[in-house]
Amino acid sequence: YDNPQQIPGYATLENYMKNTSYPAMAASYIPVPVARKYGKNGGYYHDVGIVYGDRPFAFAIFTKNLAYPAEAIGQLNLAFYEYSLELDD
Repeated sequence: YDNPQQIPGYATLENYMKNTSYPAMAASYIPVPVARKYGKNGGYYHDVGIVYGDRPFAFAIFTKNLAYPAEAIGQLNLAFYEYSLELDD
């Protein structure tokens, strides 16, 4: 998430992922920037990415045939985020 090797184009890709055209799902309830890539096809909804903040973390959430997949992904990632805030250094 911090590009220690200074890979060209990283900042551009990160910016695209932070400003995706579909802002729902994993970024719905998170109060810090989220760089993510989502996918949906039929009953499959997925979201993967990085949550930035005091304790950055990567996530990958895959679903199949949920009644409200975007809401479930958002709530699950919020739980991950809240848990990350409780971790000791």
